[in-house]
Amino acid sequence: MASPFAPKCLCLDIETAATDALALHKFGAWRPDNRQSVCISGQQMLTALAEIDALTEGASFVVGHNVIRHDLPALAVLYPGLMLNALPAVDTLELSPLAFPENPYHSLVKDYKLVRDARNDPLKDAQLSFRLWSDQREAFVALQESSPEELACHHFFLSRQQQRGVGSFFAHLRGAMPPKPEEVRALLPTLVAGKACPQQLNKVLDEALADEETGRAFSYVLAWLRVSGGNSVLPTWIRLQYPATSQMIGQLRDTPCADPACPYCGQYLDPLKELERYFNYPAFRPEPANRAGGSLQEDIVRAGYAGQSLLAILPTGGGKSICYQLPALSRHWRNGSLTIIVSPLQSLMKDQVDNLIKVGIYSSATLNGMLTMPERRDVLDKVRLGDVGILLVSPEQFRNRAFIEAIRFRQIGAWVFDEAHCLSKWGNDFRPDYLYVSRFIRERYARSNEALAAISCFTATAKREVVDDIQAHFAESLGIELSILDGGHERENLDYEVIPVTRSEKNALIHRLLEKEFGNARTVGREGGAVVFAARRKSAEEISGFLKDMGWACAHFHAGLDAGLKKDIQHAFIVGDLKVIVATNAFGMGVDKPDVRIVIHAEIPGSLENYLQEAGRAGRDQQDSRCVLLYDEEDVEAQFSLSARSRLSRQDIAGILRALRRYSARTKSTEIVVTPGEILADDAIDTSIEADNPDADTKVRTAISWLERARFLERNENHIRVFPGSLKVPSLEDAEKRLAKNNLSEDIRRQYLNLISLLINARDDEGISTDELMLVLGVSGQEVIRLLHQLEQMGILSNDLSLTVLLRRGVADASSERFKRLAELESALLSLLPELAPNADDGEWQDINLRGLCQELKTRSGLELIPDQLLKLLHSLARSFGEDDKSRRAMFDVRLLRREILKVRLLRGWSNIREIAEKRRAVAAVLVNTLLGRLDERVRGVDLRVECKLGELVAALKADFAVGPQLKDEPTAIDAGLLYLHDNGVLILDRGKSVFRSAMTIQIYPEEKGRSFAAADFEPLKEHYNEKNFQIHVIHEYAKLGLKKFSEALNFVLAYFTLSKIEFIRRYFAGRKEILERATTEESYRRIVDSLRHPLQQKLVAEKPDTNRLILAGPGSGKTRVIVHRIAYLVRVLREAPASILVLAFNRGAAWEIRQRLRHLIGSEAGFVTVLTYHALALRLTGSSLAGLAEQGDEAQAKAALEGILENATALLQGTEELAAEGDGDALRERLLAGYRHILVDEYQDIDQRQYALIGALAGRQTQDREARLTLLAVGDDDQNIYSFRDTSNDFIHRFQTDYQAKVDYLVENYRSSRHIIEAANTVIAANRERMKVDHPIRINHARQNEAAGGRWQKLDALAQGRVHIIAVPADPVGQAAVAMAEMQRLKALSPDSDWSDFAILARNRATLEPLRAWCHRENVGYRLNESDARGGPKFYQTREASWLLDLLRGKPGRCLRPGSLSRWFHGRFGSLSQENPYLAQLGLFIDELDGIWGDVAIPASLAIDELYEFSADVALNEKCRLTLSTVHGAKGREFRHVLILDGGDWKRPSADERRLYYVGMTRAQETLTLCESSAASNPFSPGLSGTAILRRQLPQPLPDCSGLTRRYRTLTMSDVVLGFAGRKPAKDPLHACLDRLDHGQPLQLLAVGTSWELRLPDQNLVVGRLSGKCAFPAGTHLEAWVECIIRRHHHQSKPEYADQDKLDHWYVVLPTLSWMETD
Repeated sequence: MASPFAPKCLCLDIETAATDALALHKFGAWRPDNRQSVCISGQQMLTALAEIDALTEGASFVVGHNVIRHDLPALAVLYPGLMLNALPAVDTLELSPLAFPENPYHSLVKDYKLVRDARNDPLKDAQLSFRLWSDQREAFVALQESSPEELACHHFFLSRQQQRGVGSFFAHLRGAMPPKPEEVRALLPTLVAGKACPQQLNKVLDEALADEETGRAFSYVLAWLRVSGGNSVLPTWIRLQYPATSQMIGQLRDTPCADPACPYCGQYLDPLKELERYFNYPAFRPEPANRAGGSLQEDIVRAGYAGQSLLAILPTGGGKSICYQLPALSRHWRNGSLTIIVSPLQSLMKDQVDNLIKVGIYSSATLNGMLTMPERRDVLDKVRLGDVGILLVSPEQFRNRAFIEAIRFRQIGAWVFDEAHCLSKWGNDFRPDYLYVSRFIRERYARSNEALAAISCFTATAKREVVDDIQAHFAESLGIELSILDGGHERENLDYEVIPVTRSEKNALIHRLLEKEFGNARTVGREGGAVVFAARRKSAEEISGFLKDMGWACAHFHAGLDAGLKKDIQHAFIVGDLKVIVATNAFGMGVDKPDVRIVIHAEIPGSLENYLQEAGRAGRDQQDSRCVLLYDEEDVEAQFSLSARSRLSRQDIAGILRALRRYSARTKSTEIVVTPGEILADDAIDTSIEADNPDADTKVRTAISWLERARFLERNENHIRVFPGSLKVPSLEDAEKRLAKNNLSEDIRRQYLNLISLLINARDDEGISTDELMLVLGVSGQEVIRLLHQLEQMGILSNDLSLTVLLRRGVADASSERFKRLAELESALLSLLPELAPNADDGEWQDINLRGLCQELKTRSGLELIPDQLLKLLHSLARSFGEDDKSRRAMFDVRLLRREILKVRLLRGWSNIREIAEKRRAVAAVLVNTLLGRLDERVRGVDLRVECKLGELVAALKADFAVGPQLKDEPTAIDAGLLYLHDNGVLILDRGKSVFRSAMTIQIYPEEKGRSFAAADFEPLKEHYNEKNFQIHVIHEYAKLGLKKFSEALNFVLAYFTLSKIEFIRRYFAGRKEILERATTEESYRRIVDSLRHPLQQKLVAEKPDTNRLILAGPGSGKTRVIVHRIAYLVRVLREAPASILVLAFNRGAAWEIRQRLRHLIGSEAGFVTVLTYHALALRLTGSSLAGLAEQGDEAQAKAALEGILENATALLQGTEELAAEGDGDALRERLLAGYRHILVDEYQDIDQRQYALIGALAGRQTQDREARLTLLAVGDDDQNIYSFRDTSNDFIHRFQTDYQAKVDYLVENYRSSRHIIEAANTVIAANRERMKVDHPIRINHARQNEAAGGRWQKLDALAQGRVHIIAVPADPVGQAAVAMAEMQRLKALSPDSDWSDFAILARNRATLEPLRAWCHRENVGYRLNESDARGGPKFYQTREASWLLDLLRGKPGRCLRPGSLSRWFHGRFGSLSQENPYLAQLGLFIDELDGIWGDVAIPASLAIDELYEFSADVALNEKCRLTLSTVHGAKGREFRHVLILDGGDWKRPSADERRLYYVGMTRAQETLTLCESSAASNPFSPGLSGTAILRRQLPQPLPDCSGLTRRYRTLTMSDVVLGFAGRKPAKDPLHACLDRLDHGQPLQLLAVGTSWELRLPDQNLVVGRLSGKCAFPAGTHLEAWVECIIRRHHHQSKPEYADQDKLDHWYVVLPTLSWMETD
């Protein structure tokens, strides 16, 4: 048996400070021959020198790792007298690459360091170095046997310098002295035959033999050549220490010689032979051709071989991949370099790797977000070891530390940008992360002496601006010039066509096209497949469903499908199991099937580039194929809309910047760690990005990229670190002993040992990031935390993961109070949700009315609550909680639709959810108490910082007797508990969040604090968005040309890619350039702007959206039209999100009109615009439900709540409400208004102080942050302020310009009235002072200027001739009524085409109208008495007709109403009855309005109930063919052909208020205006009218018939009747059936019975009601009574003293109208 290897040497190692090699901490030395050792600290060195010399005595040389450059030089300086300084040295670091050239080099070596098994133990490291040297010796012995010539060469090159130790070592191994130079020259050609160019070898050898340092470098090259060919790379330290190594490898293997017969260059540097070697292709593709007719593909490959930087443009299917794959494979084989390919599509990356594997190439890999952690670890390991030569990565990887570390020491052969148009803002798929890559490259090379590797860019579609932009980008960022190799965009084998189609025809046409291509769907004969592209997921699913029904083997494909399903569909299509794929563009670049015979675009794509890219999926096998575009103009508009939805606004980015700065200020740190979700969850975030949207994460990261580009911040990956100081064991051996006690499986034991080894080998001052632990161990972040926790429990380490939270204590709304409130709300919520969604256990989506839920929670819990807080609570509840994979499943999904509908889908049962929530609350309580306990008791304030270790929180949970025993995995519980508390504002979790989640580390630049994200910063992104609009217009134009003459369309495409943009526009859009700047079609623009009737209207509609504006609009000037078209312009032309627009209308009728007009103009998008009254908005902001208030309390309580709702909403927005304690006013306001950008206010002159305050709070009038203010457009007219009795004031409109720094415009052309009417109205209003339009009187619109001043009535009426007709009337109301109606009858007779609905009789007071009502009664003329003039009547929701609907809705609380279902119910049940019953008509109106608001959205029944109650608060009815009798106040906002204004002695004061009221009445008239002047006390306004526009008539004699006009009417209110009358009758009493059948207008008898009055049915003698004792009758003769309305009364509404008499839960009550003849 051979004796052990134990030479007389001194093995040593020293530990020094990381930053100071002369700061000696420890010294260790060991003699393998006698096993003696020393290990002393740096402080003991001076007293131990003799001991070290004694150990050195007899040693022949020194052995150590990196001793020549580190240990020995340090000891020579510090202790020059040591004997070991005189000994020869053998350095294991320098020998390793020679002994182990193949990576992984050796188990004891990583990079240039030893892999240790103990911390801070130089003696063990000295012993390790000897162990390594022993293995090196064995390797050299083996080399002596296999290749003694190579060992001889190493002996020569390494022994020429003063390396006595190495020389002796090699002499001992070889048993010979070093060879002579000429011997080495003779040996080397044979050693490197076939691995290097012989000609270049001679040149390299000349220098290596002459220069000792170069020769030493050559020795490493020689060792590497032994294993070269793609499976090993030079150690990084060699390339850094000996840069000549890389140069020599390049010369030997990469540089072609001049010898055509060279065996190496002729084989390995010839791209044509390499093409055959790797891909078995005999030649490059002939198409596209270069200018000389040769292969452009070959030109590109040869440029790649030559290391040239280039931009190559090749058509889809033009062989682009080989252009960069072949040079990359060759480089990897020749020099081991790595080619990094940046690609935007994960599926495309995988396809490339799979295709290379098919041809036997295994040196490629992909790195993207789809990989599992073990897969990612495997790829990065292969990258580090050199096994990967082609690495395809997504651009976001360049911010990932693990990726950066993996490539840090690899030699990069080339940087390839696939889909390079993503670099250009002019490209169709611009991605900011692509721009970061060049910054990364620049910074990488700035830190090294390496030469910049070649940059190769590839794209299939690049117009001239894109090419120029890409070239400029690399010239600016990297200082290089890209050569252009342009293969164009054309494919000869593709036949393009455009077919016009309507939406209804589309599916059938696709089916016919497929049949034409493949034959019958079920018996297809032709091979190949088809791809149908759709722009929207919904379209893809619908078309796919239709084709399946037609028998096609078909599936849909879009980004919303699970990754596994997408993979299965792709595979089935490629192998032919599926004939047809219907896909969005998520499929366009991701699948390479060679025999796609037809590509159909069912909807127009977003650009010509996308179209060619997607159509290019066809015919990749070079066989003839078809590409069909189906053209429907509506699809173009849809593309504009889709493009807009993917965009960020400047306000979005500015809002994210403000959120990040707030976060930084709160944590008092410029470095913050945050996730995109947390940014969107920020209390005060002001952005249109909806957190629930699939693209929310991408949008936030994009916004941060732009902020980084504008130098506001810098983004890095998180690096929360675990430090080796946490280890409680000195070595791996000790750790193994402790692990052995725990009875672990071998796999788990090995996992623990790997983690411990990582910590042992980490630097003390750097530690190791949790990201690195995840990567190396191949586990998730949660699993890393669990492993660390379990090692802590075993006593192997202390869990020093640090957490920092911010708390509130000793202040209002402290953290403890917040938690108490949170617990109460959560308990109430979890008891309520199962009631509202009882069927949720089936896993289907349940729709819940958000406001109704909020109101019910407030009622049950007694706590104030707003919808925002409720949503936070729901989202936090939805998170998973548990110790194993099953229990970590989320509890439910939550989404919010249109700010009103809460969608919930259960992933567990309700009981399970409640159990888990209680457990999480218990954990959270322990955490809150523990963290608060760490604060000094004397400290009070907000955002109080508390730092603690994760281990301390674990200990607190274990110590809790109630919680501790329930938990198996405390770190997971802490994760869930802290996030729960953070989400709900109990605390702010700062440092340590990324331990639990993938987060970004962002450095905020404090020097930019005063700068906001301005228009200039946004300009590059704006240019990109404008370019996207341009691209949609281009594909639209292509389609239209293709319909006319396809050769013109082909020329159009050629011009697009070859001409400059200016030349292209000049040729194809001459005279139409302006349309290219709009995000809508020409047709849509004409409807929105060009159709307006005046240039000023057009100007106002098309103004930029960043200016506050007041439009002073006279009566009849089209102000509502301007508002509607302005909204349409924002949505359709500027592509502002419809949900970002808030419109405030004075009443519900005005809101309804705006909605209706808007829907007609922009279709379904109108449904996303918020159009509300002030009270309706306030209800939504505060989370209040009128239905909930009315049903849970009495009517007075509901009325009081409604009265105070505006103040409550304003207080919330201003931050003065109690709920605002969660943040300052601005923060809460931004949270409540998240997503709103524009406010449009109608009738601004009619607002009161409360509405003024609400508008100011909404717009942010007082906020200091200008970026947080909303743009405000108000329309009003101070001349039409007529509600001073409601405390409205013109002061507010007068202050608007100052309040909002607004521009003022005047809209004074009247489109309503004749010139005579306008002149008279101007005369009346001119007498008022301080008018805003004093210099801008209303005038007839331009188009009617040449019409007769009296309009058509100038000829039609020989008497008045269209003039304003002032008639004298008797002083008594009856006589006035007779005269007035005689005049109206005269006018009606002159216009046979008119009916009574064209006429309106207006009065100052309602009482003046009574004789007119009697006249209608006498003449049997239908009339409409304005409901808004009535007082004290029931609300509509209290009526019997409304109760029918309410019963239907309440019958199924969880019911969801499908679009149109209520309309079908109404018409099916009531048919034409609604024409006779005004309350049924109101019900029909409500249902129509509900359908108009929600369109095709299904809504919860409870939301419909809420809408009904709001409708009841502000309802108006316009009945056809009925004469309007109204006060002037009631007629505001309406217009009539014929208007008559009564003079009943009530126009007494000539005040400004009264004058405005009279003016408003006059301006309701379109064609004729008649003014009454009382013969006794005339109104103060009409007497001043004179001139040609006026006709005065004396009191007619005799007076018209006045008989019957003294009749008076009174509709009784609820206080006038006995409300409980029917409720005290048993259920079977015939009264109830009778009340069910009673109808509006049905006659009643009023009979006195004793001291009371009864209501009877005349024909049945049945008492249907009784009048109360409070009901008093005016004097007169009672003539008749009839049913006015029937209301429903409930038992709970009865007064306590009467409630015990009720026999029913609810019943009907008749409210009659009484009519009598007045007596003198």
